[in-house]
Amino acid sequence: MTPSSRSPERSTRQKRALLTTLRSLDRFMSAQELHRLLIEQGTDIGIATVYQHLHRLATAGSVETSVSDDGGIRYRMCPATGHHHHMVCTVCGATRDIGSDLVESWARETAGRMGFSLAEHIVELRGICPTCQKEA
Repeated sequence: MTPSSRSPERSTRQKRALLTTLRSLDRFMSAQELHRLLIEQGTDIGIATVYQHLHRLATAGSVETSVSDDGGIRYRMCPATGHHHHMVCTVCGATRDIGSDLVESWARETAGRMGFSLAEHIVELRGICPTCQKEA
């Protein structure tokens, strides 16, 4: 079946399954991990379709991205609204949203000291979550 011969219903069904799965997670996942999970849940979806939907969702701002230690992109549906930052477990990938007041003032002050006008910033803290610490 060529991409042009697929029905819009199939694409919509696949996108809904992907969104439902993303909403159920509390961590960032790679496209490959999401694909494997969708297949395990019984969704008939190809890896290329997962990548296409994730790219569109990320471009639209519906999902957030994070770069993993190996340079891969990971995705998450973020419940928080507005600008914020993350604490990510380097073992299991669990993610928590964190407030940004201190980061925001630090970023503005640092940019100013260096003569820059701050345009944007991304801050992601990484560590080991309490669950993984107990299992170590």
